[in-house]
Amino acid sequence: RRTDAKNGLLDLAAREERYFSVNNTYTNVPANLGYGAASTFPLPINASGDSYYSLNVTSVTAASGSGATAVPPGFTAQAVPTGTQAADTTCATYQIDQLGTQTNSSGVTSGCW
Repeated sequence: RRTDAKNGLLDLAAREERYFSVNNTYTNVPANLGYGAASTFPLPINASGDSYYSLNVTSVTAASGSGATAVPPGFTAQAVPTGTQAADTTCATYQIDQLGTQTNSSGVTSGCW
């Protein structure tokens, strides 16, 4: 089931990067990422026939400024465990960002990604 979460996140990150390459910004609108016009976040990950994780993404719009006040564009995507998978506290919520940084909310550094 964890593989479904990781695959869903990697697919979402690739969609974000494709969108960024054309629009020079990231998005948190599923339709813009090719998930379908009626889609809304959180999206269930149904890779194995059942949904044990849901996808969500927050995008950050670039803010101009000088030095430390400038904010580059970015996003953080999450695969949040749902249903019976919520009992898996070893890896818990998987995350990836625009830099490709792979983390999880439990703080476990090995064996999850």
